Amino acid sequence: MAKNLNEPLPFKLLKQIHTKTWGLCDKCMELKQEMQWSDRCILPIAAGMAVAGEIGMNPATDGYKVSALYAWRKYKEIYSFDDDLAEILIDQADSGMDIPMPILYQLPYPCIFIQYKNSGFFVHFEHDVNNQQFELRMWYISEAENASTPLILHIENNCTIDEAMQKTVEEAKRHTNHPDVDFFIEQGGVPMAQKAAELLQFVLYICADNSEKEEDPEQKKVTRRTDESEKKPKDVFREIRKWDVGYRIGSQIRRMKANSHDQSADVDQSEATTRAYQKGSKKAPHARRGHWHHYWIGKRETDEHKLILKWVAPIFINGDEGDNIATIHPVK
Repeated sequence: MAKNLNEPLPFKLLKQIHTKTWGLCDKCMELKQEMQWSDRCILPIAAGMAVAGEIGMNPATDGYKVSALYAWRKYKEIYSFDDDLAEILIDQADSGMDIPMPILYQLPYPCIFIQYKNSGFFVHFEHDVNNQQFELRMWYISEAENASTPLILHIENNCTIDEAMQKTVEEAKRHTNHPDVDFFIEQGGVPMAQKAAELLQFVLYICADNSEKEEDPEQKKVTRRTDESEKKPKDVFREIRKWDVGYRIGSQIRRMKANSHDQSADVDQSEATTRAYQKGSKKAPHARRGHWHHYWIGKRETDEHKLILKWVAPIFINGDEGDNIATIHPVK
């Protein structure tokens, strides 16, 4: 029983699906050459809906779940974010809207599960072969909130994230008469557009050239995978690989917060009030939000042309020297 309590959320969801589901999905995959859907999409949601109907699930509400789980089970990759880094990324949810959507093509696997605090979400690509529409799909899940919500971003050519968001809202308007046009569904009181913007910060961090992630040492002792297990998954715990994301950065953030609290507490309130009226007075220690920086490298219209994304960490203002978050330079 204790083992089940430690099983990650996507693995629990996988085991709740009828086992014959995956054989039916494999049958659908035989149509890929004929239907010609993108390699970035493991299983189109239309196929997931067909399979859901075959196993007694609701195609309209469960088809996307079948597609997401079938895509995830092939590699079973989990990216677990440090709680304090997660808070900082959510706080900068309006950042990066000018980044071209192709940056998301740099996801390390066709489908991954991103975990933070007591929540998480699948992220993968959808290709509708009927209208050639390409989408980024996120399936948000929270046991604490009792939430299970699909989020969609419509992608057109080299559109920016902001343009993809606007396109999604337009599609929502076109397909519903619901009065709440600002995404017509709310999750925990948060409009879906805002939730999508928050979740995208985690996806962008995974795609960033300077992101900090390393294989979880405890899970690494268990993980056993081969090419054969990826072709024919057995859906056992040892097929899962987990990555710890931003844990060194998270430690630095916690130290910054502690220093900020200590230094603020040392300043007498009357003195602080006096300083506030003095021109050029030193402000209390605080953090400047993190943000994104992106640029292209390589010659246009060649395989070397690549979009590079960097996360610029928050800057701690008026704190102790050495408090600011160190920049991570991955060794390649």
